[in-house]
Amino acid sequence: MAAKPQKTAFDEMNQMMQDQLNHKIIWEKFTNRPAKGKLFEGFVRENDLKKKHKQLLRFALDSDDALIMSKEYLAIRAMRGDKSAAQYVGGADSALTYGDYSEAGTVDHTEFMKKNGEL
Repeated sequence: MAAKPQKTAFDEMNQMMQDQLNHKIIWEKFTNRPAKGKLFEGFVRENDLKKKHKQLLRFALDSDDALIMSKEYLAIRAMRGDKSAAQYVGGADSALTYGDYSEAGTVDHTEFMKKNGEL
């Protein structure tokens, strides 16, 4: 088996690093939690977009368009095959341009989501 051309391997590495950064921005911005630990790693590793979305909503302080239509979350979705997200990636604002949740603390919506059949 021939080795991948160096440019292709470099492009893939850059894409993986950008994906990690997108996850970090989304996680830290909307959950007010550090991008480390089991919860964050589970969020990054989850490839099923519906499950990924539920994981994020479980801890998100804001789950409206600021999150769903941020360039980072659209890029995460597009990288996992969501063609509807891919068409908006270039025109979206960064999650970093939205509200400041730094003083809001953290939340865990697990019980609420279970009660409403969302988990």
